[in-house]
Order: sequence, then C-alpha cells, then structure tokens
Amino acid sequence: MPWTKGSVGHHVVRDNHVSHCEQAGIVGSMGPAFSLVTGNTVHDIHVRKLFTGAEMAGIKFHGAVDAEISGNHIYRTCRGLWLDWMAQGTRVARNLFHDNDDEDLFVEVNHGPFLVDNNLFLSKANLLDVSEGGAYVHNLWPGRS
Repeated sequence: MPWTKGSVGHHVVRDNHVSHCEQAGIVGSMGPAFSLVTGNTVHDIHVRKLFTGAEMAGIKFHGAVDAEISGNHIYRTCRGLWLDWMAQGTRVARNLFHDNDDEDLFVEVNHGPFLVDNNLFLSKANLLDVSEGGAYVHNLWPGRS
C-alpha cells in the first residue's frame, strides 16, 4: 500500500499519564503524521538507563508531518521531546518541560517548516537543533541551548 495521507497517522493521544518506561514514553514512526498529542503527563522515562541506543525520550517521533504536540507536561526524562526526521508542518505549543537530563527539545534532520511556540523549557539544557526550517516564538529558555 502506498504512503498516502489517508493511510498513516491521524492518532489522538490525549490526557494520558505515561511513566516509568525505560525507552520512550510516547513513540511513533510515521504514525505521528496528522496526529494530535495533547494534555499528557509524561515522566520518569529512561531514568534507570536499562537500555542503550538512540530512541530514548519522553516523546520520540519520526515523520511528524502536520502533527500537533500541545499542552503536555514532560519531566524527569532522558530527553523531553525528540522530533527526528521529517517534521514538517508540526506545531509544538504550550508544553511544560523541566528536570530532563539531556535537552528538553531535540530536533534532528528536519527540513521544516515547523513551529515551536509558547512553551516553558526549564531544564538545564533546553534545545539541541540540528535541523532547518524551525520557527521559535514566545518560548521561555532559561537553560543552555
């Protein structure tokens, strides 16, 4: 079956409490396309370091196309939110990040456009951006980037 807008994504992940996972709390590859992830509390993710690899985060998405990630509370994770590969048309808005070990937000190999607005990034490290096409508006970044 070919990749079409009607055949991938369109998930709603809303008002969940996700905790004590040792790899990722909410994760998807192409599943996040056209999806809504809102109102979730995600914490204590990969804090015991039981696994190794490059897929650990409170929320880890590959292929977040036209997705919305909003109103979430993400804390005590290895990395808060990781948008990896092909984030386009995605909005990250009104989230609260704190007490994460690595960065609150990691955007990697995305070409955009994507929008990050009205978030509180309160961990020691706020942002690792190795992407293009991101617009960052009205966020609070007291840590290092």
